[in-house]
Amino acid sequence: KVGAGAVIGVDIDPQALQSAEFNSTRNHCQISYLLPDDFARVHPAGACFDIVVANILSGPLMLMAPMLSSRVAPGGALVLSGILIEQADSVIAAYAPHIALSVADQLDGWVALSGKLPDAS
Repeated sequence: KVGAGAVIGVDIDPQALQSAEFNSTRNHCQISYLLPDDFARVHPAGACFDIVVANILSGPLMLMAPMLSSRVAPGGALVLSGILIEQADSVIAAYAPHIALSVADQLDGWVALSGKLPDAS
């Protein structure tokens, strides 16, 4: 709805994918939904995206730092949410070797972090 050419949603829970697909259809948004193994098959390592968004708890986000960061294209952005304010510094530190993140927004004790990779040139 804001100009994205293609959107892909990934979740480990098939029911979450069904719910997301129902909501995106209801909101007239075209989104492809995949389980992680299917995503990896369709978009093998090295496939990068202009924007990568992850909304999960800080523990999994920190474990996934190398993988999520590797999916951001040069000049692309990474947005992370599902992070409690007191966990933000730990998540920022986990991503520091890959991409510089900062607090983009906060609400009711939760924060969203974002960062942009430099262009390849």
